[in-house]
Order: sequence, then C-alpha cells, then structure tokens
Amino acid sequence: AINEIRAAFTAAGDSAALTQAGRLGAQFRDDYRALLRALHRAFNGEPDHLGAAMGLMYTLDVTGRQLMATPIGGPDSPTAGPSF
Repeated sequence: AINEIRAAFTAAGDSAALTQAGRLGAQFRDDYRALLRALHRAFNGEPDHLGAAMGLMYTLDVTGRQLMATPIGGPDSPTAGPSF
C-alpha cells in the first residue's frame, strides 16, 4: 500500500490536491497538538481548559474528515491522512 501512495505522489499532476492535503495535514497536526495540551492542562489542575479541549475535538473531526477525503493524486488515487 505504501508503494501505491508513493507512486501517487510522484505521478500526481494535480499539485493543488497535494497542497490541499499538506495544508489540511498541517492543520490537523497542529489542532491535535493543541488538544493534547488542553487536555493535559485540564487534568492537571486547570479544569477551565476542558471546554477548549471539547471545541478542539470537534475541530479535529471536521478537519480529519476533510483531510481523509482529499485525494493525493487523480480521482481514483489514495486519499491523504494524518502524518503520524
């Protein structure tokens, strides 16, 4: 499967899709990092951060769905996913 993904990246003529996948991937990564920080703070003496964590969970859902629906090549190519 990884070889198919590499081939799709190399053969992709649609750089806009790759740019979109990269942008969404970076957004997902940053939001996930922020969620972990908010949860850490909420469960380590700063419970006011739980509301922010809940909002970030919704944001991750939306961004993650967009990311995983973004093809990395043509219409029949594999779709993007988180970088981790």
